[in-house]
Amino acid sequence: MRRIICAVTALLMLTMSVFPSYSGTAEEEADIIEFDDETAIPLSCRPVSMADECYYVSEYMPDNIQGQGLYGTCWAFSSVALAEISMIKNSVSDSSVDLSEGQLIYNVYHTYEDPLGNMGDDKMHRWSGSWLSDGGSLMQTTMALAAWKGIGDESVVPYSSMDDDMTLTSEQQSASLGILTEARWFNMSQRDVVKNMIIQYGAVSASMYHNDRYFNEDAGAYYQNYTSKTNHAITVIGWDDDYSASNFNYSPEGDGAWICRNSWGDWWGLDGYCYISYYDKAISDSRAYSLEMTGKEVYDNNYQYDGGYYSGAMGLPSGYDFYNTFTATCDEELRAAGIFMYSTDVEYSLQVYNRKTGEAMLSEPVTGCTQETGYYTVELPEPVALSEGDEFAVCFTITSADKYVYVMIDTSNSGLYYNYIADNTNARSYYAPEYGNYESNAVSKKNSVLRIKALTTKVKAIPGDINGDGGVNLSDLYALKQQIAGSAEPDPASDVNGDGTVNLADIYALRKILLG
Repeated sequence: MRRIICAVTALLMLTMSVFPSYSGTAEEEADIIEFDDETAIPLSCRPVSMADECYYVSEYMPDNIQGQGLYGTCWAFSSVALAEISMIKNSVSDSSVDLSEGQLIYNVYHTYEDPLGNMGDDKMHRWSGSWLSDGGSLMQTTMALAAWKGIGDESVVPYSSMDDDMTLTSEQQSASLGILTEARWFNMSQRDVVKNMIIQYGAVSASMYHNDRYFNEDAGAYYQNYTSKTNHAITVIGWDDDYSASNFNYSPEGDGAWICRNSWGDWWGLDGYCYISYYDKAISDSRAYSLEMTGKEVYDNNYQYDGGYYSGAMGLPSGYDFYNTFTATCDEELRAAGIFMYSTDVEYSLQVYNRKTGEAMLSEPVTGCTQETGYYTVELPEPVALSEGDEFAVCFTITSADKYVYVMIDTSNSGLYYNYIADNTNARSYYAPEYGNYESNAVSKKNSVLRIKALTTKVKAIPGDINGDGGVNLSDLYALKQQIAGSAEPDPASDVNGDGTVNLADIYALRKILLG
């Protein structure tokens, strides 16, 4: 029954978004749509269990409430609040964590040098306006964090130092205390879904329409039924079902309110917090977001072709394969894959293929189901060993009760204030009825690239394993002597004692390892 309801709901949402019909060959069937803050998010198909608590406040709050000052950066403060709360919840940091809003803002509006060299030379040109004042969104935040544009300590880019002419070094851009592994985009209209998301992720971000006339300062209570337009982002950290409607300047149709954290300093509202009625027209109609952060040491490399400012979605018939092909830059292990989904309630099957032979590299595909729109990290049950130079394809087969499935893409776009050009010349990004059609259906032919990622860990060298056979033995001593004598090229693994050079001291260090 749930799948039937979800299928009908998703079909209605697709119809409302005026997606075209399909016919003809696979090349013709692929459809690319623009995606921005006005695009409808399909309703979540998450099985909703009613939250037992009539009152709940997240216990994972950072110590300090920041102030955004005069800039239009509420979206960044709400984004950073979600990241901080998730890192506290997941024991990556404690409540003293203070991440850099300035770094995030800069990274969203500026291109990023991919350390693996896969992303190409994306360009961002501003026609006019200010990237500190023009606003942003949690959608853009998700794209930036999933690309591993950094989210470091406040000291990396102090907010007080921000101006439109500043330039960050690559080290400042990439400095990070955590990695984004999950992101969900959903609708505040689904009250029980929102409650469950707050419990699961610690908080959600939403938008409101702010006007002082609707704010009861004494009660810290806000309600308006004037417009569904929004002009400010806040962080929802709890709820109170019994919060009296009498607390608001204008009476909503019932009791109940979201408990929200703002970005106007602790002098505003109730020490920086407020209540917003369940029935507030703007927040009820707004899009909501949640983020999941983990420690930066979990993965070493992020293979990707996307990472840009703007996004769209590619629609294909249910059951099609979406895949990106990458080349390993070192000896490493593939541990997980990431994908951005627009369609909700889809089933996926993940397989990794050797690009040259076409052989499957997983003993069995990894299967699962998505629920909300957003970013998913799929961990592999077994690591896939990769050697430097190996070509491998991360392939998602995606099916749905709906006829078509939409996956997010990175693509070029021009707006009122900017022109973003996505350089996808490096991309090997494909779709097909089944894996193996590498050339005819390249996504890059449509100036786009699939937002599919491969997450790896480097193979850690065993101290003293000079010849790389996985053990330490007399063969390593012989190989080390050859390198010191000049008959073989020195290798970083030969610096056994870690002093930065390969010399006789390393022979003594290796003998010590051999002798136990």
